[in-house]
Amino acid sequence: MDMFAPEEARASLQARLADAFQLTLLQLAQTRVELAWLQRQSDTQQALQLLQLAEQESRVLEADPKLAPRIRLIRAEALWLSGDARSAHTQAHLALQDYQQQDDLTGQIDSHWLLSNIALDQGDAHLREAQRKKAVELAAAANDCTRLQIIQCALATEALMCNAQSASEYWLPRLPAPGRADLPLALRTWIADMHGIAAAMRSDFGQAACRWIETYDAALATGQIKRAITAATNIGDAFNCLNEHQGALEWMQRALALAQERQWPSSIALCQLQCAETMRRLGRLEAAQDLLKDALAVLRHVSTSRNYANALTCQAELYLNQQDWAGALESFRQLQERADALKHADFQISARRGQAHALAQLGQIEVAWRHAHDSLELARAMGDTYRQIDACCVLAEIHQSDAQQHPAAPCLPPPAAMCGPSPQVHYLLCARNLAVQIEGFTVSHVLLSQLAKAHAAQGEFEQAWRLAEEASSAREKTHNREATQRAIAMQIQHQTMQARAESEKARAEALHHQQIAQIEAKRAHALQKNADTLERLSKIGQEITSELDISVVFTALDRHVHGLLDVTTFIILLLADDGQRLVPAYSRENGRVLAAFGVQIDNPSADSARCFRERCEILRDYGPDDATPNLIPGSLVTQTALFAPLMIGEQVLGVMSIQAMPRHAYGERERLIFRTLCAYGAIALDNARAYRQLQQAQNHLVAQEKLAALGSMVAGVAHELNTPLGNCLMMTSALIEKSQEFNKKVSGPGIARSDLQHYISDVDDTTAVLMRGLSAAADLVSSFKQVAVDRTTAQRRRFELAQTCHEIVSTMMNQIRVSGHQIHTEIEADIWLESYPGPFGQVITNFINNALLHAFDGRSGGAHNQAGGQMHLSARRLAPERVEVRFSDNGHGISEANLRQIFDPFFTTKMGQGGTGLGLSISHTIVTSLLHGTISAHSTPGAGACFVLELPLVTPLPPA
Repeated sequence: MDMFAPEEARASLQARLADAFQLTLLQLAQTRVELAWLQRQSDTQQALQLLQLAEQESRVLEADPKLAPRIRLIRAEALWLSGDARSAHTQAHLALQDYQQQDDLTGQIDSHWLLSNIALDQGDAHLREAQRKKAVELAAAANDCTRLQIIQCALATEALMCNAQSASEYWLPRLPAPGRADLPLALRTWIADMHGIAAAMRSDFGQAACRWIETYDAALATGQIKRAITAATNIGDAFNCLNEHQGALEWMQRALALAQERQWPSSIALCQLQCAETMRRLGRLEAAQDLLKDALAVLRHVSTSRNYANALTCQAELYLNQQDWAGALESFRQLQERADALKHADFQISARRGQAHALAQLGQIEVAWRHAHDSLELARAMGDTYRQIDACCVLAEIHQSDAQQHPAAPCLPPPAAMCGPSPQVHYLLCARNLAVQIEGFTVSHVLLSQLAKAHAAQGEFEQAWRLAEEASSAREKTHNREATQRAIAMQIQHQTMQARAESEKARAEALHHQQIAQIEAKRAHALQKNADTLERLSKIGQEITSELDISVVFTALDRHVHGLLDVTTFIILLLADDGQRLVPAYSRENGRVLAAFGVQIDNPSADSARCFRERCEILRDYGPDDATPNLIPGSLVTQTALFAPLMIGEQVLGVMSIQAMPRHAYGERERLIFRTLCAYGAIALDNARAYRQLQQAQNHLVAQEKLAALGSMVAGVAHELNTPLGNCLMMTSALIEKSQEFNKKVSGPGIARSDLQHYISDVDDTTAVLMRGLSAAADLVSSFKQVAVDRTTAQRRRFELAQTCHEIVSTMMNQIRVSGHQIHTEIEADIWLESYPGPFGQVITNFINNALLHAFDGRSGGAHNQAGGQMHLSARRLAPERVEVRFSDNGHGISEANLRQIFDPFFTTKMGQGGTGLGLSISHTIVTSLLHGTISAHSTPGAGACFVLELPLVTPLPPA
């Protein structure tokens, strides 16, 4: 955001506001604040009105935290201009604190700049300088060249007033030269002003006037009205110095008109002060007194400022003209206090010289001499030749009075290294010699006449005669010089009028071309706007209709409705399951949830019910006195309401409504946009409802798939148990027979040692077989139990990967053997996971089932037949936190077209032949959602397929 900007930039922002429907609420507020900032001086009242509009949406200000301090800073400047410096300082300081918290360098620069200007008006030189130096430091840090150089020009201007020679040597080479068209116009304002001050300090008033006219024009063009007022008064002062008082008054009146139009007290007082000084020079002392009285009444509130010091100077000089020596003395004393506080050398020298003049007339010769002597020494230190001449003339007058009052023994000490027969002659000669040193300067005929009289009084008649001749010549030159100065002033006026005429002509031509361009631009803009709106609505439609989550659809509709239209209240009503009521599904007012209520479809007074029944759009514009029967209790009073049905074909899903606080908020374009959003919303809501039904069906199928898989696993385990348990039963039966035979022998005539040994051997063999069979059955039951529990409960626990894979494969071995295929495992030992073994097992089971159903279709084998399929399950540690699990087969493989769809729900090549198309889809969901891993598939047709899992060793816990 620029510090100041030309009229074109402000016009562009105004045009943007005129096309506000293209902006979001945030963009609208940002544009209003930026325009208010640039118009804070050119149209302060409009700027404040723009701020009020920007502040109406509090949530918008929260969205851009830079807006609030900028609003505060604009209000601070308005307070400063209106004369309330205290409140202005408070608001500017608060804005600075906000910008410091946000680390906003530009805002901090502007805050320090305003605080320095407030301090300048208040005459606080220390604070003014500190604030401007801080602004310079921040501008350098922000690399903001324009702001940096504007503030440096202000510092240079103030330095020139304190010590023109040293300030010129330091600042002028460091800053850009005037008249450079490549620089921003706002910066050129300050460069021209600085060079105008420099020219005035060296008494080149023609050059000063030219520079200040540049300042005035550039300041007006960039909205710097306060600077333009100051420039106009400076131009008038320069014309006064050129003895063109009529031209001076014209510029003073121009400045006064600008200040009065805006009702800025301090600026009005400044203009009155300069007019009074012009009147004094014209000899209209009473008119000058009246103007000065009004100016002082205002400026007394800023008695520490430079403007007040100017007023005191004018008042003191006026008293001298009126020969009110006491009044002049008091005014010059007050001026000295102000000058010393400001540290402005020009005032310090003038205050002491003026007091000396008044005191001499009051007969206080010695005190007058001290003040005059101090004035001379200070002017010498500053290198101010003109004020040295004035001081020397006053000293000559004081010594003359001293000689007249004390002819025998003067009270005042003679000057050191006195030249001439008397102190009076000495100081007059000093004044003459100083005047001669100034290039192009004509020595005052008054000074020469006084010097001639002084020589005559000393009896030096020949010298007196030469000086009298020189005085006569000087009088003629002075008249010629005054005429020349008037000619210079008239030439400047003429050049200014000519330049303005040419400028006005160029501006008129530019305005004509601009109007033509604007017409073409508006036409192109209208076409582009319609195209942009259609493109934006198309993108919005794609976004909304692609959503399947109904809450996301509501949020997207809310966001886009507010982004495209002026909306205070947004409500969506959907048809209830009973088909008799419209119930609120989503309702917001200025971003907060609104407690909306349902409506019966047959309600005769509800616009939403009528919109649903008649399937038509309804627009309501309420007047201030119109009743709003359907107003929701506790909600804002909205004067425009728009209702539209949510329709899919002939089916009405519900009603969508937007409402705004202003009247006539929705024209045909807004209604078209809203109608389009309703159509997109209806499609999205219908898609979301269909998707929800599909999810329910899918969940049902998934549950069936899980039950079927568990049943298959139970059947396999039962089959696996038959073999070891059958062997155990057979061996137990044989052992019973052996025991019965052994018992008969023991009960008979006797038993041989060999029979006992045979029986013990049979028992040992039988019990060994029993232990092996029962152990195998126990292991199988344990594995089945763990897998079944994990699958049904999704229990999270710590488990070893190799053992879990062994248990999963054990439960599937029956199906694998029956199919005539084989599976091999290669699992690294000591890989422990903190995860969900049941869902992991379901994924591996799905891989095996998928291979048996698809990969080995048409292939079978046996223990000695190598035609059977081969599966391989392996796992290795990838990193300290992850593991890779691979399942591969040497089956038929998967085609490239099918490989892209294998994880899609219900995709299968065996539909109706035992495949549901959910196995790999479920596996993908388990791996990515529950186990927080990745799954991928690779295959070459005819060379088998490979599934790769990458899993974390510790699965993240679900959010609380």
